[in-house]
This record gives sequence, structure tokens and C-alpha cells, in this order.
Amino acid sequence: MKHPNFLTAPNCAEDVINNLSTHWHGSLELYSDCLRTAFKGFEPIFTNESYADFYLKCSSNVQAWIPSNILANAKKESDGSKLLYEFWRRIHGDDLLEDDVMYHIKDEIRHSKLFITLAELAFPQLSNEPFISETRSNLFSLNESDATKHAKPLSHNEIIDHLVQMNLGEIRTRIHISMIAPIIVAFTPEINRSKVKALLAALVDDETSHIAYTAKHLERFANTIGVQKIKELFVRRLRDLHQYTILETEAAVNEYAPEMKTALH
Repeated sequence: MKHPNFLTAPNCAEDVINNLSTHWHGSLELYSDCLRTAFKGFEPIFTNESYADFYLKCSSNVQAWIPSNILANAKKESDGSKLLYEFWRRIHGDDLLEDDVMYHIKDEIRHSKLFITLAELAFPQLSNEPFISETRSNLFSLNESDATKHAKPLSHNEIIDHLVQMNLGEIRTRIHISMIAPIIVAFTPEINRSKVKALLAALVDDETSHIAYTAKHLERFANTIGVQKIKELFVRRLRDLHQYTILETEAAVNEYAPEMKTALH
């Protein structure tokens, strides 16, 4: 069973590149070269058709899979905003990047709340469940006026590495949202479907904007230090993200879809 939003690795890279123009109109030639190189030589698990099939199977056969997945995304966005804040604290002397990362932090904080709203709209019966309010109360928040810088700044090499990992992570998140979106809509009561579709579309657009701003800064660094070093980072970090994704899903595969274990590895 083929997922309607499935894309192979090379097509995934082209889809990302083609959509960045909605958020950035400058040149991304060097960044695009890095991304195409990474995805051309390797297929990460999250662009594997068996991975998309796994999502479809679990959403169809495992009770509470989808609401649990939505709420897990709320926590991931919250945790991500905390990590981004620590990254922001250690960027010194690069106002453009600092401003973009702070905007990203605010987006992730907002997204963590949106995923809870999404769960409540798609599954109204969950609205009064204690774990919903508990999840909401544990989300990270930040008052920008209270934000402080760390005494030890990151080196340029460390910043570039962080940006590469962030860029690939946002690509994976965009794939995940696109993958799960039609499934969430199918479960949503008709009265809430237009709101859910709008929320999901906004989340995908925001992820695209995050890919675009990290791409913009990577293009800037590539023009300064040369593209080869960044290209090598993309290749290595894509493989790291592949392995991390396998570790994240291994328990669920073993429990719910053991026949897919070989394909997913």
C-alpha cells in the first residue's frame, strides 16, 4: 500500500529545493548542491516506502496510535525549542542568525501548543483527559526579555554543524507531517476537518520556512569557507539522522510490524 505523500530520496531533495522559493528568493545554489549530493547517494529510512507503509499500518491497526503520535510531536517541538534556545545562547556576533534562531524558537513553542490543539480537534473525546492538560503544562516557554547569552560561544564550525543537523531535522519533520496529515484528517470529525487541514498546512509551511532560513545561512557560510566541507557534513549527518530514526522507531516496529523490520533497516 503506497502512501499518497511518499517521495523517494532524490525526489524528496528536489521537492524541498522547489518549495524553498516560497520563503527565500536569494541564491541557494551551493546549499542545493549539498542536499542533492547527500540524498543522491543514500536513502534515509524516512524516505523509504516501507517506513510510510509502517505509519499507515499502525494508524489503521493500533488503537490510539495517531493521538499518541500527535502528542509526542507536541513534546518534541517543546524539547526542540529548549535545544534551540541553548543554541541561540551560544551564538555571538551574528545578529542575522541570532534573530532567525529566536524566531524559530518562538515557532517551536507555538507548534508545541498547536499539536495539542490538533489532537483535541481530531479526537474531541480526548479534550478532558488529564494527560492533555499535563502535556500542556509541561511545555517549554520563553520570555524573550529574560533570554541570556552563554559565556562560551560556539565556533563557526560548531555553528555550521548545528545548522546542517537542524536543516535535515526540519526536512524529516516536514516529511513526517506530510505523511501523517491525510491520516489525521481521515480520523477527524467532519465539523473540524477544515480547521485541521488549515493547521496541518500551516505546520508544513512553517517547517519549510525553517528549512529555508537554515539553508540561507548555510549558503552564506559555503560562500565563505567553501562548499566541500559543508557537503561532507550533509552526507555524514544524513546518515546519523537515518540511524537515529531507526532507533526511535525500533520498539514500535518490533511490537506492531515485525515483518517490516528488515525493510526498515
